[in-house]
Amino acid sequence: MNIPTFQQANKLFRRAVRRTALATAISIAFISNGSAQDASGIKNIKDANLDLMNNHDPASEQENFELLDGYQVNLFASDPMLANPTHMHWDSRGRLWVACSWAYPQLKPGEVANDKIIILEDTDDDGVADKSTVFADGLYIPTGLELANGGCYVAQSPDVFFFKDTDGDDVADVKELALTGFGIEDSHHSVSAWRRGPGGWIYFQEGIFLHSQVETQHGVVRNFNGGVYQYNPRTQELRMFCTGTGGNPWGHVFDQWGQSFMVNNPRIMYLSPVTGNGAQSIRVPTLISTEKQCGGDLATGSHVGDDIRGNLLSGRFKSRTIIRYEFSEDGAGFSANVLPPLMTCKHPNFRPVDVKIGPDGAVYVADWYNSIINHASHDFRDPRRDHEHGRIWRITHKDRPLVKKPKFDGTTTKQLVDHLKSPETWVRHHAKKELSERDPDEVLAVLQTWVDQLDTESPDYELHLVEAMWACQNVERPSEKILTMVLASSDGHARSAGARVIRYWHDALSDPITMIAKAAADPFPRTRMEAVLSAGFIPQAEAFAAALNVVDHPGDPFLDLALPQTTKALEPYWRPAMEAGTLRFAKASHKAAAERAAGIGFAERIDHFLKQQDPSEKEISEFREQFIVMGTPDDILRIVASLTSGKDPRSDDAQIALLESLKSMANSRPSGVLRRRVRSLTRLLDNDNATVASLAAENLAAWKANKVTEPLLDVVQDESRPAAVRRSAAVASAKLGGGKELQTLTKLAAHRDPETRYCALVGIVAIDIQQGTKLAATLFSQAPGEADPVPLVQAILKNRNGASVLSDAMKGVEVHPAVAARIDQFHRSTGSLPENLAKQFRPSQDSESLNLQLLAEDLAQLTHDVETDGDAVRGEDIYRRKSLSCTSCHGIGPVGPVIGPNLVAVGAAAKTDYIVESILRPNKAIAEHYENRMFVLDDGTTQTGIVTFQSDDEVVVRDAAQGGKEIRLAADEIIAEKAMNSAMPAGLVDQLGSRQEFLDLAKFVAALGRPGPFANDESPVIRKWHLIATSNFDELPAADTSWVTAYSKVRGELPANDLPSGDHVLARGYLNVLVPGGVQFKINDSVGLKLWVDGEEILDPTKVLTLAKGRRAVTIGIDRSQRGDVGLKVEPIAAPQSPAKFQIEGGF
Repeated sequence: MNIPTFQQANKLFRRAVRRTALATAISIAFISNGSAQDASGIKNIKDANLDLMNNHDPASEQENFELLDGYQVNLFASDPMLANPTHMHWDSRGRLWVACSWAYPQLKPGEVANDKIIILEDTDDDGVADKSTVFADGLYIPTGLELANGGCYVAQSPDVFFFKDTDGDDVADVKELALTGFGIEDSHHSVSAWRRGPGGWIYFQEGIFLHSQVETQHGVVRNFNGGVYQYNPRTQELRMFCTGTGGNPWGHVFDQWGQSFMVNNPRIMYLSPVTGNGAQSIRVPTLISTEKQCGGDLATGSHVGDDIRGNLLSGRFKSRTIIRYEFSEDGAGFSANVLPPLMTCKHPNFRPVDVKIGPDGAVYVADWYNSIINHASHDFRDPRRDHEHGRIWRITHKDRPLVKKPKFDGTTTKQLVDHLKSPETWVRHHAKKELSERDPDEVLAVLQTWVDQLDTESPDYELHLVEAMWACQNVERPSEKILTMVLASSDGHARSAGARVIRYWHDALSDPITMIAKAAADPFPRTRMEAVLSAGFIPQAEAFAAALNVVDHPGDPFLDLALPQTTKALEPYWRPAMEAGTLRFAKASHKAAAERAAGIGFAERIDHFLKQQDPSEKEISEFREQFIVMGTPDDILRIVASLTSGKDPRSDDAQIALLESLKSMANSRPSGVLRRRVRSLTRLLDNDNATVASLAAENLAAWKANKVTEPLLDVVQDESRPAAVRRSAAVASAKLGGGKELQTLTKLAAHRDPETRYCALVGIVAIDIQQGTKLAATLFSQAPGEADPVPLVQAILKNRNGASVLSDAMKGVEVHPAVAARIDQFHRSTGSLPENLAKQFRPSQDSESLNLQLLAEDLAQLTHDVETDGDAVRGEDIYRRKSLSCTSCHGIGPVGPVIGPNLVAVGAAAKTDYIVESILRPNKAIAEHYENRMFVLDDGTTQTGIVTFQSDDEVVVRDAAQGGKEIRLAADEIIAEKAMNSAMPAGLVDQLGSRQEFLDLAKFVAALGRPGPFANDESPVIRKWHLIATSNFDELPAADTSWVTAYSKVRGELPANDLPSGDHVLARGYLNVLVPGGVQFKINDSVGLKLWVDGEEILDPTKVLTLAKGRRAVTIGIDRSQRGDVGLKVEPIAAPQSPAKFQIEGGF
């Protein structure tokens, strides 16, 4: 819709606010803040002058930057030229377009939204902007912008607007609604971080919680819970590029060959493998997860040094850092490592939210400039929110020449095309953008001639061909000639780019099927991946057959994601053709793969699988998925017969997978014959593997097997059997039996040893929650002996009414101290009990609750005491106590569980009073993405956990009560869900010995991520260890099964008091070598240590070791009699001049 009054109402005002001198901007900045902010309680200003918060002179911020050697920073633009920048892009004239939002996070009543799109210009090329123009205003929280079609697209959920200046004054006078219907549930997650791709499509993403339904002339596009859109500004076609990203994405970059990466804080994701047809929800590969970050760009061009070229640069807004990530080739995909930052800042208001490479080759940083950065832990109208300031910083290399900005105006099409050979990515990108607005037929003709004139001996010949191909895509003119040249390139990266373009051009190609067939057999794995994905966009059965060439070559975790997407997308074409016998395959192996997908010949595959003694994890997973979907009653009978015959030895993992599959199929395959034949699973009740035996009992119950309660009750009463097996047998006997079995279980629950009583009661509560909880209440008042009361509590909580029924039953019951201690510990680790029930099991205290005492105090005074009297060093030791269970839920940086939020930079993001209150009142503000939810299932049971993935078919939750295990729930078995309390229980502080210990603990948490000893340390230190005590070092254990896991402290040292008792201890860590080469091990102190790498003793720990690609085990023998109380810190480092690259397991 055109709005002609848009110009009339605003143009004079916009012209009035143009700024022409930076000196004026700086002088106004000094006086623009009418009242000083209170710095108390904001914990990201350690080692900085507290007055800096109120000192808005850019020089005060600049002098607090620390940069990588060889780089310098200057101020490019500042308020009042702009304020609160959120996103930025360069145009082809070398001007910086910036989205600014002072209205974030919410307008006050009566306020009128007036966020802006600003154009910043450096007219004299001195590295400082001297002109600021308001291109568009009247916006409300713009989250992204991109330039196309001679104008600017702006995201403002639920809408995307197109603005255009038609009279050349750089002020928009046309405003059109381009798209609408995007989710508005959370502005943090709305369509953001816009990026023009190499082919001219515009990409933008949205995060979790949002529901979008966008109607376009090409059809309706729907999305839920995260994904990436791609929009063609020439045709107005909108597609889903991929889904299932979740999270809070605020960055998208393409490498020089068109591979796609997302900044989805705190993760860096590799998108390309999950971009098949149909927007199928697939878990997107995460390359690395560190700390929350925003925006980003790849450091490219000749100006930046070799030390950062190719790095992904992103803004860590919490810890005020421009961080670097290094990508390494890994099969069809990549791996990533974090590197030392390009820039850090101690000024509390520096908040980098976007990073872009400029036309001069410099790195430009958008600085939101605010002491408060989000809406989760601060009041929306906190007076310390800054709505007046904002900065753009410019980072340059001290010793390398800047790039001369190109002049695109007035150039011919041929001259524009010649820019595609520029060594500068920025120049090539904008040349394609300028070409997109030229006559398409002229551009195509020039390009087709141009490629014939390229120097085939140039090292960049293949890249030039790819750029020409993308330029054709930018003008919607497919060139089979150029694509054929690209696919024939000697460089696999070029061929992979060509294989991706087939998805867009297949309608215009003479034989796309042959192209797919050849590329799917390419020696470069990424080309195979892209070919298989592109095949899914060709609506022909033959495209599927061509894609199957990929099965003749090795796969990898990235490549293996492609074929299932294409198989599903093309099923409406290949399945009818196969059933009609008209689909032809190049090889028998291809036909076999197609038959596997179709379910043909599954009986033979069952035979093959059952003959394998030790199938791989991948083979087990693939067979299980097929068996659940395709297994017939006859197939089930064969599996049961094989499991119970005793003639087919196979691994425990394979048996467990088969039994889990059988159990999941019980409801969908009811049959009297099956119920009778499944009885033979009673033979597995005596299996030495407790999981196998338990699953046998669970299958008997699931399949409603007849005449099996007697052997099940025998297991319940057998005190020599593992408790887990006895509990499963009790549940099965209760569900399958009648009054007789219930009577037997009731007698066992009343008169036997504690372990038997607990096991029997687990069975009773499965069928009679009222009677079971009454008996349980009595049992909880008695000494448990060696029995663990927790599984009984868990069994009760699985019932949708179990918590309330148990709470009623416990009234007036005095819980035995040992029972209370164990259940309380379980609750502190998982937060599984409702608060009223948790109180009933809380051990009695001799004194008043410390938690309640602290809650009664004045919050401001308590916060002050934390800041002034707390000791973070002591606090870390308190945090690591097992009795507190902090380390059971939270990771710090790269190590630790993922049940609760990672605390790596919590102190840099939240005020101390927020941290204090979060510890004392964990349910007041639950961290985003960590909300606990309870799902009620159609069998009457419940499953509680934190949702980690959600699609139309399933919900995946992380269950704290099972140590963070991910549980998959079929969407059709969920009948209700509701929000639950935080997994972090109330009353945690009652485990502390004193108020001082609380001050120390809170001080430690508040210090995490701030400059100083508890800053995010990303040095490549082994932080996750597997420990075991041993009598000597003569022989190393081969496996980690009996080892215990321990984590190093924030600075990387594993304390000596965390080691198992005994004079001789083995500590084992792992590193994944990505690029082979020389590696050294830097050890804090070698006294009393021995070193082995992959079982080979290294007599000189300082020597350079040549490590091959793959997972390498690093084992340290610790002689405590010699070493004493010295801890252990091991840092693998690449030897000088070594190409070695590696990732630490449990470390960066």
